[in-house]
Amino acid sequence: ELLDLRIFLVQKTPVNVAVSGNEGVEGDPGPPGPPGTQGPPGSYLISPLITGSGDKGPLPNYRLYSGTKRTSSQKNETETPLLEIPALKKVLDGYENQRDNYKRQKGSKYHPARSCRDLQLDSDVIAKSGYYWIDPNEGCISDAEFIHCDFENKRACVNPKKENITIDEPRSQQWISEVHPDVQLVSSNIL
Repeated sequence: ELLDLRIFLVQKTPVNVAVSGNEGVEGDPGPPGPPGTQGPPGSYLISPLITGSGDKGPLPNYRLYSGTKRTSSQKNETETPLLEIPALKKVLDGYENQRDNYKRQKGSKYHPARSCRDLQLDSDVIAKSGYYWIDPNEGCISDAEFIHCDFENKRACVNPKKENITIDEPRSQQWISEVHPDVQLVSSNIL
């Protein structure tokens, strides 16, 4: 019903009037593009570092810190800090981007917010009331729910999975066996 009203308003807008509003929320990512060309072969160092496989022992000419003394044969060799290796830096930057994307709460299907309040607090602009994807447990995005966040009244509305639910009105006094016929009552005399 709300959508039909918006279409009606757009159709009644004169052609010579420019209408602009606030910048909207960034949309979901588009479909993946075609595969690119094959890249150069990877460094021999990256795979063993990520998978934990490879030869045991110190890597030649790589040290995280100067914790061991150099031997006389190593004094003439140059050491390269691990963070200056381009392939390793690229992997670490990728992890940093994943972390930043995980923290970003946009209320979209791929970046659900933890709650309506978190969505409002995390937003750079004033969030507008509407339907957003919310994932309270911040786990897998496949269990996120599409709910209505009413920011003006500070309410969240979750639509029911069933339209109608019938609830029998209980009488003022009722035996438990009448309500739940599977329940058997056992009495014991305790003195």
